[in-house]
Amino acid sequence: MYFFKKIALSVFAFWCLVSFCVMLFLTYLRLVWCFYIVPTKANFYKAHFIAPWVSKWLLRLWGVRCVIDGEQHIDATQHYIVVLNHSSDLDPFLGSYVFKKLFVKYLGKAEVLKYPIFGLALRKMYIPVQRNNRNSREQVMQLMIKSVKTNQCSLFIYPEGTRNRGPQLLTEFHDGAFKVAIATQTPILVATFVNSFKIMRPRSWLIYPQKLQVEVAAPLSTIGLTMANVPEVKAQVRAIMLAAFAKHGVEHLI
Repeated sequence: MYFFKKIALSVFAFWCLVSFCVMLFLTYLRLVWCFYIVPTKANFYKAHFIAPWVSKWLLRLWGVRCVIDGEQHIDATQHYIVVLNHSSDLDPFLGSYVFKKLFVKYLGKAEVLKYPIFGLALRKMYIPVQRNNRNSREQVMQLMIKSVKTNQCSLFIYPEGTRNRGPQLLTEFHDGAFKVAIATQTPILVATFVNSFKIMRPRSWLIYPQKLQVEVAAPLSTIGLTMANVPEVKAQVRAIMLAAFAKHGVEHLI
């Protein structure tokens, strides 16, 4: 039985890889068209909604079904600082799909923009940060504030800073997401991927098809808050995420 299970997982892994590469190529062509060949304002806006479409189909092809509690809290006419826990390489696809209504820019490690070919297309949608460079982090902070104010867009930020490999449910939060939210007086939308670590586990490229539980909390207002409130807001967001895990009986990451 173990032998057949291993064969099945290998075949499915190959299917996931092929489907990912095909969708990646199609996405690249579309982004290049929107950003470089016909760089109109309308295409710039439309390009940011390609990722949710791609994520939707990849998750379907990979057998991942999202169950979203609190989806009514996502208002397409509003922009947010979206904070998410990060325990799986699948999380960017999940976040893109769950918040498909929002016009979003992504914050992440600068190395992504060095990826051959695809990094070129991502430059228009992505805010890179060099995590070990303090000057870079301060520049990124100002860039995030400018993006929210100028583009009226939402930002995706993992406050843990990098992927959590467990076993603790959450690692320490950085201040960046909360400082940007307060500086721009933008509401914080908290999402918890309760079991994404079971679908694509740490140190593994295998995907295990199953239901994904997502909890989206009511937005937290930052109106009237100052930087002195950062620790308080950070603790509040952490408590919301831990409560989401507790709701589904998750005590630690595997």
